[in-house]
Amino acid sequence: MKEQEKKKKKGSSLKQQLRGVERLLKRDLTPEARAAHEKKLKEIKNSMENKKKQELERKYSKKYHMVKFFEKKKVTRAMKKVERQLKEEEDEEAIKKLREEEEQLRQDLDYIVHFPNDMKYVSLFKTADKEKVEKMRVVVRERREQAIRKSMEEPKSEDEADNDEEEQDDFFMNVEDDENKASDENQEAGGGEDTEHKQGKKKDKRLPDRNRKKKKSKD
Repeated sequence: MKEQEKKKKKGSSLKQQLRGVERLLKRDLTPEARAAHEKKLKEIKNSMENKKKQELERKYSKKYHMVKFFEKKKVTRAMKKVERQLKEEEDEEAIKKLREEEEQLRQDLDYIVHFPNDMKYVSLFKTADKEKVEKMRVVVRERREQAIRKSMEEPKSEDEADNDEEEQDDFFMNVEDDENKASDENQEAGGGEDTEHKQGKKKDKRLPDRNRKKKKSKD
């Protein structure tokens, strides 16, 4: 709730700033002041566009998380199967076909992992229109190349970096939760044995001291 309130305040704040600058630009300003306010107006509009994009990315990231997760799992398993077959296969023609299959699976994995989060996900396996999938492959590849070029040209802003981290967290959140629950259950199950083992060690350490005292009293 608090995060939603903060987002609303931030959105309303940007809108208020936009209206304020637009009102100022209607006044009779000096060239320097007008240029400064026009620059500010451009910055506010860019911030609003980025905010809308981030909200859309969060929405689609959450919506298509499980679809991507299971498709990635399916492709990864198929890749492991092909790798095992390549190790065992000796026929050159069969090896060639397996290499082609492996390359196709790599492209599928790249498609799933790098699919833009600001677009509706087009499933590799559930979509009947294969032409649509092929078109989206081109889009994904182009968007990825653009992102690489952009990252090389200029460093990411704090908002973009935070957004990327959130996307990764969303994608693997369910898996991490399951792993954490499993580890907690194992610790609870083995907790009693660990404490007994530690107490036993403490008792063992005390025994030699008592034996020494008994020997001294006998002497």
